[in-house]
Amino acid sequence: MKGTLLNRSDRAGVADAVVSAWQVGDRPGRHLPMAAGPTDADGRFALDVPALRGDVVLRVHHGKGAADLDPRALAAVVQVPVDDRRGGQPVIWLDDGGGRTRPIFGRALIGEDPAPEQLTVTASALSGGRQKAPTGRGGWFTLRLTEPGVPTELRLSLEGDRPRVGTWSVTEHDVEADVVFSPAGNFAVTGTVTRKADGSGLGGLRVELLDRSGLWANPVGDATTSDSGDFALGFAQVLDTPPAPTFAVWSGDQRVASVDWPAAWEDRGLRAVRLVLDVAPDRPAAYQLDGQALDRAARTPVPGLRVEVSGVRFDVLLKQASTDGDGRFSVSVPPGPDGGPPELGLRLYRGGIRVGEQQVATAAWHADAATVFCEVDVPAAAPAVFRVSGRLVDQVTRSGVAGLRVEAWDKAPRPGGLLGAATYTAQDGTFDLALPADVPPALFFRLYTADALVATLDDEVGWDAAGTGTVLLEIAGVPRPDGDVVLHELGETIATAVNRMQSELARYPSTVGAYVVDELDLSVPVAVQLDRLGQVRAKVVDRAPADEQLGQIRMRVRPVLGARLPSADQLDQPLSVLTELSADAVARLNALRVYSVEDLARLACAPAGSAALAGLSLGVDLAALLDKVALLSLTVLPRPVREALILLGVSSPRAFADHPDPAALAAALSVRLGQDIGVDAVTAWARLVRDGLAIPLPTITEETIDEHHER
Repeated sequence: MKGTLLNRSDRAGVADAVVSAWQVGDRPGRHLPMAAGPTDADGRFALDVPALRGDVVLRVHHGKGAADLDPRALAAVVQVPVDDRRGGQPVIWLDDGGGRTRPIFGRALIGEDPAPEQLTVTASALSGGRQKAPTGRGGWFTLRLTEPGVPTELRLSLEGDRPRVGTWSVTEHDVEADVVFSPAGNFAVTGTVTRKADGSGLGGLRVELLDRSGLWANPVGDATTSDSGDFALGFAQVLDTPPAPTFAVWSGDQRVASVDWPAAWEDRGLRAVRLVLDVAPDRPAAYQLDGQALDRAARTPVPGLRVEVSGVRFDVLLKQASTDGDGRFSVSVPPGPDGGPPELGLRLYRGGIRVGEQQVATAAWHADAATVFCEVDVPAAAPAVFRVSGRLVDQVTRSGVAGLRVEAWDKAPRPGGLLGAATYTAQDGTFDLALPADVPPALFFRLYTADALVATLDDEVGWDAAGTGTVLLEIAGVPRPDGDVVLHELGETIATAVNRMQSELARYPSTVGAYVVDELDLSVPVAVQLDRLGQVRAKVVDRAPADEQLGQIRMRVRPVLGARLPSADQLDQPLSVLTELSADAVARLNALRVYSVEDLARLACAPAGSAALAGLSLGVDLAALLDKVALLSLTVLPRPVREALILLGVSSPRAFADHPDPAALAAALSVRLGQDIGVDAVTAWARLVRDGLAIPLPTITEETIDEHHER
């Protein structure tokens, strides 16, 4: 199992922590971990975990006592599904409390079963203070103590289809616990909201019960008054002490009253609560204003504006709202000074710029509601530019790689071709790119030294809300600028030059049409040699060195109308997909200009290349590795299918062609790819692979037999 430990605040790797793997239910002090190991300078860890059925619990110890698995050094607990053990690389996030708080870890149980994920656990300390946490896989949740080392009694509640409660006594050395939640009792409150002038009931108001003691999570409960002003609310008994009641009365989103009430609880009930509002007779407690923002020129709705609702003189800010996707907004506002409909002033903003203003007169109100349309002048939005800030490092030394050209290309072709940008890495390996686009592009990267392709990488870019992406690119071994390239790389360079030449000609159309490259005759002087892998290496030279013979590559390039080339993968698969290879093995292959799975497949087809690979002592089962390479380079299968088969444990073309259960394989591929893959598709792919593996047999006819006898 491989994974990474990151600090949530700055996303940096956490070094010198100890990650241990445990069976579910095992605890430190009573059991031993299945495996344990430290994190490196980048927060990475690797554990040899026995192939047991079920989930694995990972515990992270960090700081003083981590090496001894001291409970006071416990920093994180997560439960990992079995799929992540086989094919994924779990990421564990560490929350740094700054030394002022200490985490504790509970496992929520309902009976003997773990609580479902994404339920909310609310913890209240008897000494005061309250916090909430979501449940994760296996029912695990994390709380933080503000007084580490002080024994703490916690009362916990678990939200769900039925409220449940539990208790937890936390000590300095007991920072983990199974918390069993059982059904809670109920408190009940009944009362009436009336008008002060005539004692009549006020209907349609929302009544919230708040706890002014600070022990309960507010709001404790709420209810809506009936036409006669009556209300009844109930809530679970998550604490033994009932709340000190304060009632807030709302009309829409406008709070119209707040009343403290004596804590006269009897048998978990508070009855005959009477809330009196000073509301004018036959007038509503609040008024509802609905509006829509429209672009003055285009007459289209404008979303995302901030709406400020003030008095008519814009002297008192009453409410704020935002326009939704249809440009609409809705607010509740208090009555005017005379208890009747208020006069209002509206101002609308985009960012910090005011784009519209409107007044609402008393005549606009019908009973207790009004609707307005606000015309706004929205400035034209600037074109979106997405920036990529990244760093290129050596996979072995972790130091920055300077002076390489980084090209970023969009995986999804857009009208007019691929979107791309290029720059060079600085002394510390950092680089910055700007890409004009409407949405954050999905990118892959090509790295060059001089004009030679070093690597093609498919690392994911993380985008923030401001349109800035971050990425860390890694290569195994820093390429030497010796000018030698494998012959197929020279072909890629020439093809790129021809395409760029055609692109430049297309920029200068004339009245007689566009200029095109009709035919190009290339003659390139090169020094040629055969390396120990059997690859033809070439170096473009001005003149022959004293100890070498000068060769020449001649190529005639011309377009052929209607010609179709076989489809190819968009980019080569890097050696990093072969997880069996160590960083040192990848570096040695890169030094021999073997950068991709396709390069390995090409070498394995030649006897000299296969023998040379065996002589490199890569530290892996070479036959099994080349079987995996053969499957990853099968062009009769879509690339996502090849990669998914490897993750599902299919290790060679023959294993796929002879798979005993195509239906199960189709179901597993559907889950892995997020797309419905039918049995017929898997069977058809297997037939194509089987045909490619079959040995061609001679065709025997009477004529061939007679011809053989004559010879």
